[in-house]
Amino acid sequence: MTAKTNPRRMIAAERRRQCLELRVQGKSFQQIAERVGISKQAAHKHVSRALESNLRRGDASAEIHRELELQRVDRILDLVMEYADPDRLASRMDAAGPQFSGGMVDEALRAADKALKATELRAKLLGLFAPIKTEAEVIVTDAREDLASRIARLAARSVTPGSDPEPEPKRG
Repeated sequence: MTAKTNPRRMIAAERRRQCLELRVQGKSFQQIAERVGISKQAAHKHVSRALESNLRRGDASAEIHRELELQRVDRILDLVMEYADPDRLASRMDAAGPQFSGGMVDEALRAADKALKATELRAKLLGLFAPIKTEAEVIVTDAREDLASRIARLAARSVTPGSDPEPEPKRG
């Protein structure tokens, strides 16, 4: 029995496929876990592995999943920004008048924190935190060629009996 026909591997591959399909449909990891009959952590693991595999193969479902996640983050960001917006907070404080409470400011700060986290997740999904690619040119020389060249120069300057030797240049 080969690794590809191993029943356990076949079951795991089918679960990964099911989990990814459910995730692309918009299901949460908890919903996927309940539907497939596994733990929430296992559902997350199956989706992650399926995405990695699909990305290696260039499968379009990984891109679909990324778009779905971006849409979710955008919806969350829209909701949170309503509470985090300073102008909106000021108008709510004005409307509250003397009944204004510090709870409104706390709520706005929590919303701003959530907005920053959602923005960071969005940037990661878009690859904005990807490392900067740099190119470098490396010139490799063979030390033997350099040594052979030096020996040849010394040999050319070598003296025959009765001639004055040419002084070797100083190194500095």
